[in-house]
Amino acid sequence: MLNTGNLTIKATPIKQGLVVLLSVTTIMLISWLLNPNLQTQWLIALSGLGFYSTMNAVIFFFVRQKRGRYLILSIAGFLINVFLLIGLARLLSPLAPKELRLYAMILLITVLFYFMILMLSTIAKKISDLVGIEP
Repeated sequence: MLNTGNLTIKATPIKQGLVVLLSVTTIMLISWLLNPNLQTQWLIALSGLGFYSTMNAVIFFFVRQKRGRYLILSIAGFLINVFLLIGLARLLSPLAPKELRLYAMILLITVLFYFMILMLSTIAKKISDLVGIEP
């Protein structure tokens, strides 16, 4: 549980990661059973990672206490999701390595986006603290 002033967030980064992991895994398995397209699992996995990174960074902005701990847990949750979701996508979608270049580039962009959005959230929080604006 994170105390953010008037708002209490009970979703720690690990809980957020588990929710995303379970929901995206369920969607991937259902689409694997219903859709013969081999690229669908990759798109779902990368979309889930994008959702986690955006949700996590928005909540990170409002955290007031233990920001360092939250940041470390956020990165750990993101990396766990990357390895598990990409591993599941590779398992369910046996695409040739030549066809995976596009998804590798999208994954790289997603990882860069995640760290950039965390950095921007940190900068925005520091500026709002300097100016005296409470989120």
